[in-house]
Amino acid sequence: MSSCPKPFLKFNLKNRNIFNTKRYFTISDYFPSHKQLLIRSSKTNENSKNIDVVFFGVNYLQIPTSFKGMSIDVLDKDDLIITKELETFRNLGNNYIFKISSEKSISFLVASFVRVFENSLEFNETSLGISNGTKGREVELIRFI
Repeated sequence: MSSCPKPFLKFNLKNRNIFNTKRYFTISDYFPSHKQLLIRSSKTNENSKNIDVVFFGVNYLQIPTSFKGMSIDVLDKDDLIITKELETFRNLGNNYIFKISSEKSISFLVASFVRVFENSLEFNETSLGISNGTKGREVELIRFI
């Protein structure tokens, strides 16, 4: 059994901003059957590794297909931006409302948890699913559960 290499950052609700970068991201994959969403910043000449942001237990998403810069915040009941619709989806289970901010937009996603990985997968390879084991998930940067 493989364990996650250290260090990775594990957050709780006291840390509202859990991730921040200026890199370019696209929605790369989605498994509706497993409710998993992969948002990837692909490797480039300047960045030798992909950054994979993987949301698990996705119940609601409102997000552009590509964007520059990503900041992820966890919202709580005191945030005025929470709508009745978002609250309904959060209450479906053990879910959180994630606010995804980019250079040009603010979006929302309701999911159980998020993990951020660094990998060298090729453009057509995914880090989602269970059939590929831990491929693409060997180096974990962030975990919010």
